[in-house]
Amino acid sequence: MEFREHTEGRLNREWQELYERLKLVLLQYGTDHIDDGDYYLVDENFGRYRHQVEFHKMHMLRPEIIMALQSLLAGYPDWEIAISLRIPERSIMIDPQEGLTLCDDEIIDALDRSLLPEEYRFEYSGSRPPQWKRDIRLPGHE
Repeated sequence: MEFREHTEGRLNREWQELYERLKLVLLQYGTDHIDDGDYYLVDENFGRYRHQVEFHKMHMLRPEIIMALQSLLAGYPDWEIAISLRIPERSIMIDPQEGLTLCDDEIIDALDRSLLPEEYRFEYSGSRPPQWKRDIRLPGHE
């Protein structure tokens, strides 16, 4: 991976570029609203190489949507897209660190599929569990 020097100017410029691209892709699959949309694209730059998307409808987990979002990171190796779920009518609340983290070359998949309806337990090509999940030792599997 090529080293890219951090500057506030680059961070802000790339944040805005990716934000606009994310909006265009997401609008193809649903509506953006903090409370009652299909998703909410967080519109605040927290000074990190990360965008955050909160899914409010299960259909947003479809692999074609995840792959479309990940494809936006081509050429942005420093960036990631953190996906969380907030679906109160199904009692599903999954924070970003327990959701999906999209990178240009992989997907870090921490989703606990037992919390999801069977028809939405998708697997994503190029995904791997986060390090903390790989470090968990199950009884009898030491």
